[in-house]
Amino acid sequence: MSVATRRAMAIVVAGALTLAAPATAYAESHHGGHGKPAAKHSKHHGKPAPRKFTATGVFDAADASGGSFTMDDKGGSRDLHHKKGLVITVSSKTRIRLDGASATLAQLQPGDNLSVKGTRGAGGALDATRVNAASVPAPTPSASATPTDSPTDSPTDSPTDSPTDSPTDSPTTSP
Repeated sequence: MSVATRRAMAIVVAGALTLAAPATAYAESHHGGHGKPAAKHSKHHGKPAPRKFTATGVFDAADASGGSFTMDDKGGSRDLHHKKGLVITVSSKTRIRLDGASATLAQLQPGDNLSVKGTRGAGGALDATRVNAASVPAPTPSASATPTDSPTDSPTDSPTDSPTDSPTDSPTTSP
């Protein structure tokens, strides 16, 4: 190959590389490169996005001010599984529902089943955005016999296994 031909090929390759680098950078910035979508621009302006959490379990109690409640988690976010006494804060924006109807934190009763969704605030605080509760039905009392304090005058049909305190007038037979 002649020197002129090699020089011409070198110029073509250098020109192709010069034009290819900016085109590749442009494509990656708008399409993510390698067939992946471009990352969405964060609305948080340099702050890390708050992590979401879910908790599923049983309601324990609400604090007196109504700004938080405690629950025992039985499922939900992996790091919260089986934690007792989780403190979850609520705000005026928190949507609380009890048995499908809008409710307040004061209407929840200990033992109610909960499903909570929210975000982790500063210092790992659990801030609820939604609380769905299902009330546990109160147990119905069953009828039972009422004992009497006075003895009965008539004998019973069934024998007892314990001996009597006083002798009887007629002899008894043993089986």
